[in-house]
Amino acid sequence: SFPSRSFVLVSGDESSPRTCDSSTNNDDEQTCTSAQQTSQDFAHQWLEDSIKHEKQLQSDGGGIMAAMNSAGGGIESTSVLLTVYTSLTKTAKRLVDNVVQSISGGSSTDSTEDSKQSAQEDEEEPKSIIHINQNNPVWQSIMSNGTAYVHVLLVRQTPAFVSSYLDPRTAAARVQQLHSQHNVLFGRVSMMKQELPLHVPSPKRLLYRDILFAIKKFGLCKVWDDGSCSSMIAPWNIGYHQPQEQADYQLAQQHKKEGVTYPYWKPEVRIHLIQEEEGYPIEYANNVGFEVIRLARGDGQHSSGYAYLPSVHVDEIGLTSDKYIPLNETVTALPLRIGFHSGMETGKDTQSQEGITPARYRLLNHLSAALESQAEMGFEQSDIDDLRRLIAETNVVLLAITILASVLHLLFEFLTFKNDVDFWKSNTDLTGLSVRALWLDWMSQVVILLYLIEMDSSLLMTIPTGVGMVIALWKCQRGAGLKFVKVSAGEKEKKAWYQ
Repeated sequence: SFPSRSFVLVSGDESSPRTCDSSTNNDDEQTCTSAQQTSQDFAHQWLEDSIKHEKQLQSDGGGIMAAMNSAGGGIESTSVLLTVYTSLTKTAKRLVDNVVQSISGGSSTDSTEDSKQSAQEDEEEPKSIIHINQNNPVWQSIMSNGTAYVHVLLVRQTPAFVSSYLDPRTAAARVQQLHSQHNVLFGRVSMMKQELPLHVPSPKRLLYRDILFAIKKFGLCKVWDDGSCSSMIAPWNIGYHQPQEQADYQLAQQHKKEGVTYPYWKPEVRIHLIQEEEGYPIEYANNVGFEVIRLARGDGQHSSGYAYLPSVHVDEIGLTSDKYIPLNETVTALPLRIGFHSGMETGKDTQSQEGITPARYRLLNHLSAALESQAEMGFEQSDIDDLRRLIAETNVVLLAITILASVLHLLFEFLTFKNDVDFWKSNTDLTGLSVRALWLDWMSQVVILLYLIEMDSSLLMTIPTGVGMVIALWKCQRGAGLKFVKVSAGEKEKKAWYQ
């Protein structure tokens, strides 16, 4: 009944590695080192956060949480406002439901449905721990920049299952027999990814510390010096205050320039069974995106003698770079969350699983190819992650509104620039215009642009801000009357380079 299942891959130096348990206080039972404890705690915490994030997406409809995640790439206050909005909306809805229930005298049906829904939400996802010897070829391949795959085997419901055969040869023969009858689908998912260093964040500093330093250094120290003013170190000197973080960040930036890649583990696998029930003309059979097979003989359902098999699709459109887990020698446990969505009813009391329609399957393949082409064109990983969140975690209505708002934003931005340039280009009378205000506006545009660049904001915000900064500088030149003057070499009188 669960569309997803969680696993923790634990390695050890024994054939049966022990599992660390942070809740156990008995020293005799605590046989893990601090590194093993930290690695296993991280794996369990990652799975819990992933499940919590998915439940939050389902409860919020995808839109609010997607916007909150994408807000970090731009103005950080947006995520705070959306969090407040979400909490206020839920609180108001709860109060309205309580008032309606008290007026109507209470409804046992609603309370029963609420209790079922809360019980379904509180039901934990199954979690299993898989022990792997550190000398196992699979673990050695993961730790040595090798390859690792999750193999998918989907068998049509038959009286005898493959897992009922204990002998591997008998099971393999049974699989071959089912494959000849077109009752088996195979798939393979690569779990390793080589990427430029993405896990090393830039050192952060707080703005209020910069303000306090400036007030004390250039204000209080001028009036009263207690001897500490000369030894004050500016908080923006990251190399002094955070030497290790700064060194790691500079090394990661150097590796990015040199094209050095790091190995990452992909902890999520989402498998979708795509089934198509529509019939297509025989001349278009090879363009539908499914494997076309030839039947032994035509029947009433397949009069042409041809049919296409269901397809197994691995959805990685929502696997952003912040979910990748960097691999090194300290990793002794890895999380793995596998989800299977068939799009069919799983039982009488359960809802249909989330499936992908053939049209959405083709659209996702097209979008995946477009994202890969953007990476090859030099786009930053943060911009590609924003697009992945927008596609994977946003419902259709909010996605359409977002696209419309983005197009209107770019249109109005272009019209603003056009009208501003036309006004300053054709206006010769600058009476009543403050040159100081123009320079202050330009300085504010520079500060905003530098902030967006430092925060690795989306190009949708950085490029218009950069264009606005250039236009603001041009307006300052027009308002102040500054212009370059060419001085000939034969002139004896020295002239200034500006007028």
